[in-house]
Amino acid sequence: MLSDIIDWIFLPPGLSCLLILFGLIAVVAWRRIGYSLIISGLITLYLISVPISTHILADSLEPESPLSLQKAINANVQAIVVIGSGRNLSALEYGELNKNKNIFEKNETIDQQTLASLKYASFIHKSSGLPIIVSGGQTDVSGSSRAEIMKQILEDDFGVITQIWLDPNSVSPYEHAVNSHNILVSKKVSNIILICPAWQMKRVKKSFDFTGIMVISAPVSFYDRRRSSGVKGWLPQGEATGINSKLLRELVANMLYDVFLVENKKDS
Repeated sequence: MLSDIIDWIFLPPGLSCLLILFGLIAVVAWRRIGYSLIISGLITLYLISVPISTHILADSLEPESPLSLQKAINANVQAIVVIGSGRNLSALEYGELNKNKNIFEKNETIDQQTLASLKYASFIHKSSGLPIIVSGGQTDVSGSSRAEIMKQILEDDFGVITQIWLDPNSVSPYEHAVNSHNILVSKKVSNIILICPAWQMKRVKKSFDFTGIMVISAPVSFYDRRRSSGVKGWLPQGEATGINSKLLRELVANMLYDVFLVENKKDS
């Protein structure tokens, strides 16, 4: 909750709204400062809402290319690690009605990007027989962990019924890396294929590299650059605002993670 408030204050579109608000207040006594704040707020609000910004942010975060299925199958690795990026706790279509409380329960599943990661992992597993670690805890107290939901989907929907190892406690990329490392070491595994959404890969891979595990990146769910082509790339869109806010937050987190990992390396 606190991190969400900090994000809203220091990053657009929340920052944009604050600049405009303070500008409207300041313009009464300090016209030049007030107008400067309003214009700055409008500019940042525009930039955070256009698809061309998504293109630029995605280019700075996503790897240059995916890992082809053939290369993944032929890679010299011993396991697959799949990072759970999110849950959907309002999937009522999967829920069960509690008649006593008149509410739906167990109405949870994973988000679309995690589903894409699982689909790719199951392809590699069925061709290679490699074991799979599903990593993901709870960002709130309700429902099952992401790892538990991912395991169930692998078994029920993708027919992967053996060699699934769980990390149900990790939330941050650093926790994903450290907890997965502990499982991998116990299984005498040192080389892995790492699967997660492309926009998260840079920070997640940094964390795994820090543990000493040898990683081959297999990013999924790349941003579709066609969305930002032509005139439509410069037209504000509600969907672009949400995506840009997420990518901008990840870009800042990447910078902070560099400092965090350096400090942890010094301590160790």
